[in-house]
Formats: sequence, C-alpha cells, structure tokens
Amino acid sequence: MNNKTLQRFLAGQHRTNDAFVWLCHKFLLGVDVADPVKSFGDAASQFFMHSHDPELIADAIGEYEISTEVDEADGDMSVLTQLKLSPVANREFLRAEEQARRGENDNEHAVPFEGVAFFKPNGLSLTMRDALTRRPKWHLLYHSAPSAKFEYSGQTMTPLFFGNSEGANSIFRVRVSRKDEAHGS
Repeated sequence: MNNKTLQRFLAGQHRTNDAFVWLCHKFLLGVDVADPVKSFGDAASQFFMHSHDPELIADAIGEYEISTEVDEADGDMSVLTQLKLSPVANREFLRAEEQARRGENDNEHAVPFEGVAFFKPNGLSLTMRDALTRRPKWHLLYHSAPSAKFEYSGQTMTPLFFGNSEGANSIFRVRVSRKDEAHGS
C-alpha cells in the first residue's frame, strides 16, 4: 500500500474494501504509541530516586526564558531559548519543551528540544534531546539567589557531534527566568 492511499484512508476521504481496512488495522497494531518522554522520566526518577514536594512541582509549571551569552569569533552572540514546563499526571517530574533560537527574532533556525525537569528546593536539572536529531542536552541549574524562587543560573552542556576534540562539546553559562513573574516568588 502506498503512502498516499494510507493518508486518504486515515482522512476518511474515500471508501475502502475490508482487506484494506484489515491491512491498516494490522499496521497500526504494531505502532508504539507510548510517550518516550514520560517513559524516560519514569526511569530517571527511579534511577536517581527523586522524591519531590508536589507543591514545588506545581509552582514551577509555566514558561521560562533561558539566556546564554556565547563568545564567538565574530563577536558576542545572545541565544534566547523558550522553555515550557508542563505537568505529567501522577509523576514527580515535569515535561520540558524548549525552542532554542540564535536570537530573539530567529524563528527560521529554531531547534525543538523535549525532555524532563526534576526539581529540588535548591534548583533543578533538565535532561533534554533534540526532537529531530536526538542530540542530548543537559541543564544543571541552581537558584540565582535564595529569594529568587523562579530564577536560576547554571550550565548547559550539549555535544555538537562533529569531531573528536574538546570543541565537539559545548558548555555554556545560562540564566533562566520565569516569564510570568505574577505567578509569585
């Protein structure tokens, strides 16, 4: 069966015979619909034995901005990333979705990352992957100040995968702040 026929069938655009419906049914039985981010979060929670205050997790839900200062040969570059933390039902971690950009208005080069966020009273860690290439990325963050509930600073590390030298990895200093300061601190 070709791709176009399957698309028309799934969209309900034309009639099909029982044999075709049976083929589609058999195909869909083999499709894994498990949420890989949720599965990873469950495994990482058990591995690291994370036990969190549910109130801390609920308070952290929201949208954040991650700013990174990168010193490149052609001058300083500011990378602004949009981070969204959302709940995962009955779990001790949050789903993390990130849109990395080279600048505030650079939508053409946005890179989507997905992963999990684990919170502790003194900070958080995010384990992410590039949604397209599966390249890993880690954020290790601590509260910027004791009174700064939703402001963090720390490091981000991601391998670039284009060589065997130290330059193949990138480690950046980052600042993370909550977009909606009205949520409270």
